[in-house]
Amino acid sequence: MTHRTRIPAATLVSALLLSTMMGVGLLAVVWPAAPARASEPPAEETPAPAPGEEGPLVAEGPQADLALIYTGGVVGYVEPCG
Repeated sequence: MTHRTRIPAATLVSALLLSTMMGVGLLAVVWPAAPARASEPPAEETPAPAPGEEGPLVAEGPQADLALIYTGGVVGYVEPCG
């Protein structure tokens, strides 16, 4: 009869983490980088528009069936939980 030893969970987690980190590091070295585009001149910076001259909030196009506008406003906030 053979005796099987159990490998501790911490050892398995450490080995999995180490192999994942090594795989990601290898991919970072081997993965081809994006080709440099030397033929295009650098984009010129445009000055920011003056207040009131920003233009429309929504781009022109066909009328949508539904429009959702998220403002980030909070209604009814008194105090944080906890």
